Amino acid sequence: DGLTWTGSSSAQLDANNLRNKDVFAYDPRTFEFFGGVNRGGSVVLMRKEVAPNIHDKSKPQIVIGAIDGTRTWAQLLLWGVDELDWNARFVVGYPGTSSLVLAVRRGEVDMIATSNIEMLQSLLKTGDFVGLSQYGQMEDGKIVARSSFPDVPLVSDQLEKANLTGLAKETFKYWVSTLQYDKWYALPPKTPKDIVAAYKAAWAKTSKDAKFLKEGSLQFSRDFRPMTGQDMLDIVNVTAYPKDEYLDHLANMRVKYGLP
Repeated sequence: DGLTWTGSSSAQLDANNLRNKDVFAYDPRTFEFFGGVNRGGSVVLMRKEVAPNIHDKSKPQIVIGAIDGTRTWAQLLLWGVDELDWNARFVVGYPGTSSLVLAVRRGEVDMIATSNIEMLQSLLKTGDFVGLSQYGQMEDGKIVARSSFPDVPLVSDQLEKANLTGLAKETFKYWVSTLQYDKWYALPPKTPKDIVAAYKAAWAKTSKDAKFLKEGSLQFSRDFRPMTGQDMLDIVNVTAYPKDEYLDHLANMRVKYGLP
């Protein structure tokens, strides 16, 4: 009837969660998405003093501070270590991003990642850090660098040079797709088409509203971007129920490098 809609985060669309049918008793591919937002993807920073070590295995390994292996930025670093042969190792167990920022400031670890623009900029302003990689964000159907960090390479570009093949290539393509949504908004399945159209039209108008865009940029970052309902549905159709082999490949990489 158009009186009920829901909004949530990527966790409710995560394939690992959707596998558990006893808890997640819905199929997000049936949702009537009318919009979403992306606040900007994670950016990897490392201390300048260890930057020469990243491709030189004769030098000490770069220490990556991590919470666990479920964070997408930690998985980005897994791809770098596994496929780009980055000279780095993980130290896990930090309780949160704030503790990681403190650890990298102290020199306790050499590399971290976050999407939080205030934390990223505070580190870069010291002059002690340099960007290594980012997973960017979707804009007009393409993955582009965050406008706040245009000079930090996209991991998709970096991995393209690695000439991935077979299962690794397929898994990476799937994994990159999972990074492109953040917050989403949808009506229930089988909502009448005219009501869905009205919501989509209202969201399209909101997405171009200068005040809305300004408030989003101020609250999150200048990388704040609205997404259409079709954007959301296209991504969910690819990522909600992937081949088990893709999830197993990601899980095996985590085990290989000691990420729980």
